[in-house]
Amino acid sequence: MFLFNMGLLGKTRLKTRLGIFLALLLILLLPCPSWATGDEQQQVAVAARHFVTLLDAGDAELAWRQLTPLAQILKHQEQWLLLHKTLRKAYGPLDKRDLRGVTLQHRYAMLPDGRYANVQFDTVFSNKRTAVETIILTLSEDGRWLVHDYVIN
Repeated sequence: MFLFNMGLLGKTRLKTRLGIFLALLLILLLPCPSWATGDEQQQVAVAARHFVTLLDAGDAELAWRQLTPLAQILKHQEQWLLLHKTLRKAYGPLDKRDLRGVTLQHRYAMLPDGRYANVQFDTVFSNKRTAVETIILTLSEDGRWLVHDYVIN
């Protein structure tokens, strides 16, 4: 009889406690996967920084060759080169780039399960003072982190 006659106050407390429990459970389950070591995050950040450095140097063609085979199929080379050369010319030279963060995960939208990394940099160009560069990388079969996508917002 007690379970069916808790009253409004009892139901509210139960919902609050359940909500807190679920929030804590979610927090415990969300940390980086067990394979996400500091060394691996460092390797990913280095690979991402190398990629954007190629773009900074005006070598969009070499940067395109650093893309995954799937990304090269999805992004026509001439269009990709023109886009990034045009963007970089409009944004001007790099003034500053700081690592915002590295997130490692097993899944990425519209891609097969694997090992993926999302790297973001807070970037300042001479003609674009506030930019966020996002680089999506995937771990290749030979153990190298390859770029799947690159976006400047």
